[in-house]
Amino acid sequence: MPTIKEFNKQNLKSLRQDMNAALAKLEKQYGIQIHVGNASFMANEVTFKTKCNTVSKEGTAITKEAQNWPLYASMNGLGQ
Repeated sequence: MPTIKEFNKQNLKSLRQDMNAALAKLEKQYGIQIHVGNASFMANEVTFKTKCNTVSKEGTAITKEAQNWPLYASMNGLGQ
């Protein structure tokens, strides 16, 4: 990809994909899951939301939603 002169939706989509791919090495190194998500941007600056999670024995990310599931499931009569 050529040098980015100005941020726009198209080049940020590619940049996000490349950042996620580059972070795969760190995921393996630290045994965590890393995801570069939504971005807010202007022509010369971008801020990405980046989320890191520890990983369960089963290999899935341990999110706050997953941790809270037993509480909300029992409150609503749902199985765990």
